[in-house]
Amino acid sequence: MSNLKEWAIAGTVALFIGLGGGVNYLLGNAQEIKEEADSEIGNLTLTLLKPNLYSLTGGVGVGDCEKIVPQLPTKEAFTVILESPGGSLADGICLSAHLKQRNVITVIRDTPVMNENGEIVYNPGHNTDMSNKLAEEGRDRVVICASACSLLFLGGDERYLMGDVFLGIHSPRSSNPTGDSAAMEANAYKTASQLLKFLRTGLLVEDAELRRVFITVPANSMYYLNPKHFRQAPYLVDLATHYNDFFGLTASNPRASLGGN
Repeated sequence: MSNLKEWAIAGTVALFIGLGGGVNYLLGNAQEIKEEADSEIGNLTLTLLKPNLYSLTGGVGVGDCEKIVPQLPTKEAFTVILESPGGSLADGICLSAHLKQRNVITVIRDTPVMNENGEIVYNPGHNTDMSNKLAEEGRDRVVICASACSLLFLGGDERYLMGDVFLGIHSPRSSNPTGDSAAMEANAYKTASQLLKFLRTGLLVEDAELRRVFITVPANSMYYLNPKHFRQAPYLVDLATHYNDFFGLTASNPRASLGGN
């Protein structure tokens, strides 16, 4: 990973240093990620790139599930490339559930897709405000699938991380962030419980430790998956089924190389 890209992400990436559920997070510039998600709500776009190959890009907004689902193939298997800062949790859950009901491969990749004429039909790192802002400042673009987008990624039966891409996870914000502290706490607990149930029954995430990552990373921060954490927390491996040069890791079964711990 280039020094510029390392610098761009370092402020928001969380460092996983514990065993099991023990996690320490560097909050850094997490607010930048949060604002990114808010600024792009409502522009999620499904694009047909090639037969049975789509991209799904932009912020996940309220109503986007209702908009996107009728556009999804219902019979043939297909692959969808994801690039989004996230957004609406409810719409993310709705969309990921619909993806899980289909024969879908989800992909996050840092290389472009060309058509038969050699024209770029998917240009990685050009689909989020954050990446565009970094480019305007002369820094490297980044490919991000974070927050609600991580649920879309889990909707794939096969899930590919290709290149230096950023799969980001954090806990949901309360469904009702106003009111007294008791009401806020109750709503936060209810939202977390519903998300845990959906991860287990809807997205078939079997490992309890992995499910808990989605409710323990502070909502104003972000944990970005990195293979350097796999030995300390092997359950993280299952976020993807295939890795291709993902921060140097290439494996269809990375668990085989983890060793005893």
